[in-house]
Amino acid sequence: MRWLGKAPGLKGLILALIVVNLLVMQLATSDTVTRWVADWQDARIEAVLREKIAPLMADLQQAKGEADWNRLVVKYQDLWRIPIDLISMDSKEIENWQKLYLDKKHYPVVLIDSFQDTALIRVSEDKVIIAGAFVESAFWKHIDSYLLFVVSALFQILVVLVYQRWLGRRLVRISHFLDALVRDGRAQTTLVDARQDALAELTNRANALARKIQAWQEQQEVTLTLQRELLHGVAHELRGPMARMQFALEMLRDTEDPAQREHLWQQVGQAQQELEELVAEVLNYARIRATNFQLHCSEVGVRDLLQGLQHKVHSIYPDVQLELSADASAPETCWADERQLGRALINLMRNAARYAASQVLVRWFRDGEQLVILVEDDGPGIPESKHDLIFEPFTRLDDSRSKDSGGAGLGLAIARGIVERHQGRLALVDGELGGACFRIELPLARRDC
Repeated sequence: MRWLGKAPGLKGLILALIVVNLLVMQLATSDTVTRWVADWQDARIEAVLREKIAPLMADLQQAKGEADWNRLVVKYQDLWRIPIDLISMDSKEIENWQKLYLDKKHYPVVLIDSFQDTALIRVSEDKVIIAGAFVESAFWKHIDSYLLFVVSALFQILVVLVYQRWLGRRLVRISHFLDALVRDGRAQTTLVDARQDALAELTNRANALARKIQAWQEQQEVTLTLQRELLHGVAHELRGPMARMQFALEMLRDTEDPAQREHLWQQVGQAQQELEELVAEVLNYARIRATNFQLHCSEVGVRDLLQGLQHKVHSIYPDVQLELSADASAPETCWADERQLGRALINLMRNAARYAASQVLVRWFRDGEQLVILVEDDGPGIPESKHDLIFEPFTRLDDSRSKDSGGAGLGLAIARGIVERHQGRLALVDGELGGACFRIELPLARRDC
């Protein structure tokens, strides 16, 4: 019976039909209606039978005696195919109330018995023609049942029409909502239906469809924005190494000096390496910004991860002192994607070592339910005017610096993207060493990445 609960308004419809039938039955059995219908039935039956016997009454006006009466009885018995007989006024077939009615001084006297569907015609003082029962009155005998059926059907049709209108209005709302969704690609409003039926489920699914389409559109907008940013940034970044490569190749055509040619080939190789690194960083950034980017989280040892990164950065910047420090409350592990978190941290640590005067400090500790990692250096710091821009892709602090010191401008953007994918936060804060200080906050609790 689950369908009964899910069908929109079906319980109410069934209840309304039951109530309508009960009301019609109550009305039909009331004294006033019963009496009115009975009187109307009797009147209609009498009218039908009087019309039926009218030819017989006309012939009786011409009849002269009992012989003519018997002839007419035989004639109309064959014509009407019903019992007709000429009987005595004293016959037991005639009831007392009928005899009282027929007791008139003028003849013929007609009595229509609507209950028995018969007609009694007194043709003389002691003779009565009795005819019936007539089949023509059968319909009117049951007219009360027919009327009850018709009235009940009309009320039920009215209830169904009201239900259909109520149901139609709900369907029209859903139809208009979907039309707007198809036409405009988004819904301006949200359908609200507090009922617990199939149409309410359809409404909820229409809302869910609108939300999915809107989310898909937002994803597409993000993707298009990312593509525009990447195209613009990549085009800008490619100019430098491509120009140096083109310049070196042109110089190679004009010189025969072996030492000069070797130097020029080294420049071509450096430009090629910059292009490869740029493409790799762009791909990494695009993957992180993609809406379907997935992390693979597990328990990660914080100290082990940072020590491994420390060795890598030290091999690149051996003159910079890179120190690791953990507070007493520092957690030993965190829930993260080790590969991606390591990529974010090494970007920050390499960036700090690149700009440091002599020292980089990486410190981690617990702050409530979060792991906090600080990466700071003793370099010149970041101008306040660039605080809002440093996490944007292809942003460098000093466009006049060489690519070796400035990078492609994607490191911080990649780091922030990875941290935010971990439901964390990366921000620039005030440090202790006087240079730049980046603060990473990551939730310690296990969660879906």
